Amino acid sequence: MECRYYGNCIYGRAAACPSPFRYILVSRVAALPLSLAEAKKQLNIDSDFTDDDDYITALIGAAADAFEGYTNTTLMESTYTTNRTCWTCPMELKRRPLISVTSIKYNDEDDVDQTVDSADYKAISEYPFGRIYFKDTFDYPTLANYPSQITITFKAGLYSATADVVPSLKQGLLEHVAYLYANRGDCSNENANDSLSVASKRFYNPYRIYEL
Repeated sequence: MECRYYGNCIYGRAAACPSPFRYILVSRVAALPLSLAEAKKQLNIDSDFTDDDDYITALIGAAADAFEGYTNTTLMESTYTTNRTCWTCPMELKRRPLISVTSIKYNDEDDVDQTVDSADYKAISEYPFGRIYFKDTFDYPTLANYPSQITITFKAGLYSATADVVPSLKQGLLEHVAYLYANRGDCSNENANDSLSVASKRFYNPYRIYEL
């Protein structure tokens, strides 16, 4: 599916539009990629010992965040918003993998909030990043004369439930949590990847996208 359109850009041409675009995390499913019980088993901690439960839970979240930073892949289902200053086709969404587009809203030339009909576009979860393609029949509206008039709300993520996480990735996360637990405070602040063990990287690498 192909389309090329750059219109209503207050900068005069699409290539001059501000980049990179910001992505704001709106919400995330409550489920973590690992259960506390799974992490404690990996750490050889008896289930009756609860003193470190909050800390271990925090490490699971830290491992998930580090996975996302290392791979440029959203782990658990999340809702994001991002803005655009002009109509382009396709619109690329650099939070992956794309699940769905919730809405595309914009301020028209009279500065009135409007919503694009979902029948006027198609969201496709392509590799490496999802894209929005507008239908040939879509009449690109004139936008208000200021930046970021278009707001896209969308969902991205590999999984929505702990039980859905595949064993290989789950093992990488377990290795990661164990590494953080055993080396608390020992990682360099100069390189975030220092918090990743060799074992966890081996499991994370298949999900890694290098170019943003």
